[in-house]
Amino acid sequence: LVPSGRSGSSPVDPGPRPGHYARFLAELAAVSPGAKAVAEAAAVTGCEFDADLVTQLLEQPEAATLSAIGELIGADLVRSVASGPYFAFRHAVVHRAVYFGSELSRRIQLHARADSLLRTRGASATARAPHVQQWAKHGDLEAVDLLARAARALTRTGPATASSWLATALRVLPHQPCFINRRAALLVWLAEAQGAAGDLRKCRDIMHAALSILPREPVSRHARAVAMTATAQRLLGAHAETDAMLQAEGDALGAKEPPGCAALMFGVATRELPREVWAASGRRALEALERAR
Repeated sequence: LVPSGRSGSSPVDPGPRPGHYARFLAELAAVSPGAKAVAEAAAVTGCEFDADLVTQLLEQPEAATLSAIGELIGADLVRSVASGPYFAFRHAVVHRAVYFGSELSRRIQLHARADSLLRTRGASATARAPHVQQWAKHGDLEAVDLLARAARALTRTGPATASSWLATALRVLPHQPCFINRRAALLVWLAEAQGAAGDLRKCRDIMHAALSILPREPVSRHARAVAMTATAQRLLGAHAETDAMLQAEGDALGAKEPPGCAALMFGVATRELPREVWAASGRRALEALERAR
């Protein structure tokens, strides 16, 4: 996905395949080295970009950046999108071609510098996350937190992007007992994003991975995680397995945690709907509502 129109976005893409971007890279090869460097730096900041940010990335005079952009406009690789120093690549495919056609280590360096500049500007977590995703090193807990915050903000509106950021956060987070709670929470959020994207099988599988390490306390969080897993399994047709899971969680929870009980009761209520047991479903739903109150 290319979240076009948002500065700081970079393509979530497995990378170029042979020949896919050859035509566009040939267009880029026809411009001067200075213009190519500006195009590659601009591609790191997004399909639409700010000339001032590109200038700071390259640590060169503004006049040199604007001159290079003028050359790129002449080659129809870049176009003006608004008054002032705001431009965009001709098409998202051109953006991806330039981005993935650049040298990897240089690209990572530019992402790290772009993130540093955006941080000084007070940019949001969602603006910084595409850059942090590219440079974050194993064990960087600040990067993990930022990616998680950004992903939570996009879980419903951009679940594929949120999933990518959460997967990176999980890779960066150390596999140590002291981070079990944090890893479990990230897995639950990743499952939510996969569910929002429509991939129920991945949602279910990730939730089972989360439940395997999620502590029983606080009980409300564990119960909500079980209820979420039950919803995914129910939609996949695993009714008997889901009933057993909800029953076991309900027995373990007892009556000590009303919100958690309510979530579980609601899960049981939905079980009755496909079987058209309307009275039982309604009764359980009302019980869940009363517990929630």
